[in-house]
Amino acid sequence: MDTEIAIEGGDPRLTEGNSLPDLAAAPGVPATAVQSDETAAGFVDLYGYVGNLSGWLFCGWIARRDYGTGVETADVIALFEQGEVTGKAAVVCFRRDDLKDRGCGVLIFVSFAAQPQWNFLHLRILSDGAAYRANGGSRSSKLKAADLVREIKPLVEDRVATGEARQTLTALLSRIYVGQDTIDILAGTVRLEIDEAILCPPGGLLLIGWRLFAPGVVKLVRAGSGALMQEIRFEEGMPIARHDVAGAVPGVYAAFADARCGFAIYLPNCVADGEPAHLEVETVAGQVALRPIRPSMLVGVEAIKRILSEADVRFTELDTVFDRVLGPAIAALNADRLATVVNPTTIEFGTIPSRPRCSVIVPLHGRIDFLEYQMALFSVHGAHPNVEFIYVLDDPLRRRELENLAQSVYARFEIPFRLLLLPANVGYGPANNHGLRSARGDYVCFLNSDVVPGSPHWIEQLTADLAQHTNIGVIGPRLLYEDGSIQHEGCIYRPLQEFGGWMYVDHDHRGRRPGPERGLRFVPAITGACMVMQRWLAEELGGFDEAFVIGDFEDSDLCKKILAYGLTCAVNRDVHLYHLERKSQVSSAQRWRQNLTLYNAWVHQRRWYPAAAPGKLAPPSADVPERAARVVSTP
Repeated sequence: MDTEIAIEGGDPRLTEGNSLPDLAAAPGVPATAVQSDETAAGFVDLYGYVGNLSGWLFCGWIARRDYGTGVETADVIALFEQGEVTGKAAVVCFRRDDLKDRGCGVLIFVSFAAQPQWNFLHLRILSDGAAYRANGGSRSSKLKAADLVREIKPLVEDRVATGEARQTLTALLSRIYVGQDTIDILAGTVRLEIDEAILCPPGGLLLIGWRLFAPGVVKLVRAGSGALMQEIRFEEGMPIARHDVAGAVPGVYAAFADARCGFAIYLPNCVADGEPAHLEVETVAGQVALRPIRPSMLVGVEAIKRILSEADVRFTELDTVFDRVLGPAIAALNADRLATVVNPTTIEFGTIPSRPRCSVIVPLHGRIDFLEYQMALFSVHGAHPNVEFIYVLDDPLRRRELENLAQSVYARFEIPFRLLLLPANVGYGPANNHGLRSARGDYVCFLNSDVVPGSPHWIEQLTADLAQHTNIGVIGPRLLYEDGSIQHEGCIYRPLQEFGGWMYVDHDHRGRRPGPERGLRFVPAITGACMVMQRWLAEELGGFDEAFVIGDFEDSDLCKKILAYGLTCAVNRDVHLYHLERKSQVSSAQRWRQNLTLYNAWVHQRRWYPAAAPGKLAPPSADVPERAARVVSTP
């Protein structure tokens, strides 16, 4: 738009300036305040919502002949198609030669809670006892904030000559994000870098970076896009040791560095669709600097790995870091990655029983060769004519390899089984749930691929226990290591001080030689390595909760739901299988994987021990079965 405007509009410039007056605090004016004294209507040429300032900017003219040369504070009523709002406005009037004696140009910024998609109709302005009106409608141009700045900037330079008005408008325009990086104006006192900005749908953002602020310089830092802006409170984030910063900025670092100047911050509601994200730094002196935020390409599990690779927290820091940063960010990423419907491809080898007594569900990831070892030992311990075996591939890159192996396995051992081939890696819980949806048996057995039978007719014995003892919701076998020592004979819960005092699952009697005890043992929980239950109950409880990422604690969660249903958990010590513990997992010692276990422990803790105060031990697990049994009676 040209600077010579014909009854419609104008143009301003981006430089550093002073802070605007506080316009949002004063009360608005009721609609009845503007009535018969309202003069002939003006017009709003350009308008738009400025998201990071939470207000509207209007440019046009009003029918006012005598006007001052400074900045006025006026009460404004704005009528939109969707509703009427009021607020305090900063008003700057300026010369409009094209209007002659009919009025003057006007720039108005007003803070009020109207939505950026609203459509403007007209303004009513009350200033020094006089009322003015500026119409809008279809002839007014609604622009994005960056386009408003480009249009209004030349107008400020050309028409607004007075110091106060020009300074105020320059300060306003300098705070409107137009995609430029102006952080260098604060060089020497503020260093702020973002290494990774991970989108956490629907509107969250996790920032990983570092900062060095000279004491007493920075007033606030915000981040967001469009109308969504959130203040960054670094003390509420996750501190990260960044010794590398000393080498990058040695002079600055020596002056006011913190060894833990790195941070991870989660902002749950600061990303607007289609709007670029940015940082805003405001100093105590009133300077405002802006920096673009370039979102990472990482999504799903890769984004989760990146976040967790930065975490190195223990003891009392865990509650704060997981409650405010890691927990909500990972929960959002996990929900987003599982939101896409995954339909597996099914391949059957041999004739699957049409009415099986039990469905054995085995997820495969990484070590797909365990299919061969399991089937070999299944064939040794009986043909299982009333059992259907369902293998769920949760590792799409191994699909062709598994198809070839499966054909060879069936040709050698002649045990029918079904393959479910997932097109994406979804994790332990979701993979088992896909198997559950495919199951036809009266009972289901969730079995790890690294568990192999050591007793004949093991599945028949465990399903018979469930049929005989109707109070048992889930049952498992005694699991042994290869040397015959106990790996699992029931789970117990222990609070771990190093990990925030959260309750962790431990295997009772692990590493001991089996004693003379036989028969059923009732326990607080059993491991998901081998769990047998009635299919209707597994479906009623929704299978494994998919809030737990990849694998850990979902078996304990399911057991607690069974207890809350009024049923119990048990181990049959007369049935034994061998568990090659965690040999089906790869690189489990990586930091991100250890921290993922912490995330799952956090989900479990917040769900089942909500009364445990942060930093204190949760209540002992001994009373969990009794308490849970009172929640819901057996149907």
